[in-house]
Amino acid sequence: NKASTHADVVCTVQAATADSATLEVNLATSCGIPTIFGTTINGNAKMSVKTVSTAKASVSRLDLVLALDTSSSMSTSKLMALKRSAKGLVDQLATPDGRVRIALVPYGSSVNAGVYGNRAAGRADTDDTEHDGVGRVCVTERKGAEAFSDAKPQPGAWTGAPAGRTKVCGRRKIVPLSTDTDALKTAIQNLTRSGYTRGHLAVAWSWYLISPNWADFWPVDSKPLPYGSPIDKKVIVLMTDGVFNGARSGMGLGTAVEQGEKLCDEIRATGIIIFSIAFQAPAAGQTLMRNCATSASHYFEADDEAGLDDAFKTIGRQFYGVSISG
Repeated sequence: NKASTHADVVCTVQAATADSATLEVNLATSCGIPTIFGTTINGNAKMSVKTVSTAKASVSRLDLVLALDTSSSMSTSKLMALKRSAKGLVDQLATPDGRVRIALVPYGSSVNAGVYGNRAAGRADTDDTEHDGVGRVCVTERKGAEAFSDAKPQPGAWTGAPAGRTKVCGRRKIVPLSTDTDALKTAIQNLTRSGYTRGHLAVAWSWYLISPNWADFWPVDSKPLPYGSPIDKKVIVLMTDGVFNGARSGMGLGTAVEQGEKLCDEIRATGIIIFSIAFQAPAAGQTLMRNCATSASHYFEADDEAGLDDAFKTIGRQFYGVSISG
């Protein structure tokens, strides 16, 4: 701003410091401003004005999961709109220094966790009990005391995997946290629609993907950030055009909606931020998304493609900026 001052205002920078640890820049200046009557009244031709300002960057590391509804109710046009908006968010958040990592959880009648589904269920990577290929492991609800937790998968606390032959989930697998924007956008572009809306499974696996309790489970470059960082952010973006359904019977865990809301409650308690989007969803779906969101300001209703795109862009703008604090 010094360059745009009036010619008769002279300013000097007295001190300027930058702290890489706190991401703060401190600036102290002193300006001499000519007076109109000063010389006559008190003999001073200029008035001295000193300022001290601090600019704090809100730049942080970000682990973000996109949980995207690819059920049969997502018409071709809606799925195309979702792909454009989701890929736009990936581009919006991409940074050259790897501070932002994004994971993907497509869901329909289930979540295809691939080899990770076998491992989380305590099965061998090559297990193909369902006879539908080792690249398709359609996970189910987690049983027991850890049904609504992010406890590490281990004996006595395995996650669910289907028993018997079933082809209820698509071939598009989850993508662990990654900085490879091209690969992420390709995975999004390749999404296809089919099946029910078992979104409660997507909520659970979104949590697992960014839970530090699962750090040893994922590839080295996909190890989640720790909980409790004052700077880093852990975020889930949950989107549906319907309402969760198809909970597995006999589990005693409640309906798909009840499970989804319970999981959202537990996730928010860890400090993870949940943004939710109801895209042309019925009233029950809107209520579900509203209940899952971190707050009312984290919930979006999109009535058309433009609204969906605006929701994703608004979410992307939450994580960067600089504020003047003093």
